[in-house]
Amino acid sequence: MEKNELIPATSSIITAYFLYFVTFYVRPLNFWLDISVSTFIFFILAVIFSKPFPITWPARWKNLVIGFLSAILLYFIFLIGGEMSKFLPFGTSGINSIYYLAMYQNKIVLTLLLIFPISIGEESLWRGFIQYKLARRYGGWVGYIVAVLGDSTTHISSLNPILVIAAFVSALVWAYLFKATNDLSTSITSHIVWDILIFVLFPIRV
Repeated sequence: MEKNELIPATSSIITAYFLYFVTFYVRPLNFWLDISVSTFIFFILAVIFSKPFPITWPARWKNLVIGFLSAILLYFIFLIGGEMSKFLPFGTSGINSIYYLAMYQNKIVLTLLLIFPISIGEESLWRGFIQYKLARRYGGWVGYIVAVLGDSTTHISSLNPILVIAAFVSALVWAYLFKATNDLSTSITSHIVWDILIFVLFPIRV
């Protein structure tokens, strides 16, 4: 990463904090519309500034399988975490408030939004742009740490500790998948499959 590339990277991170503050705290419109607009902007920023874009096309089957299996594993981790959250004072209310957002939503529309722009937009920004660029300039672990912390802390404006923890745990996995394969298709696949499992097919109830 050249010095002049630090400006769009830093600006994009600041923009992400602002957009998620609007999405989670201000909530000017419907939540799913707000987050769709935010993540679409994530996607645009990544496409503009991350060149070459770190994704293999057509995608390698190996990476797609890794992404799919990691999403299944991550879902079971969250299933266990859901049971453990019952012992936290904010656990049950935190999880229920997340699922309240998905109640009464058309499942087909919700699934489409979770695929694009939400999952693809988040992965494009945090892994495909921020992690990729920082890793090339400062090393793989620097890119990994910044991507994980950025991805998770942007959720603080939700004022929901459970959501922040969930974002942190999932970011650990997705950032590692990208670090290991250097291919955005791996983390995108994992993110999409996990989102659909957790929000549409098998929501975790506590």
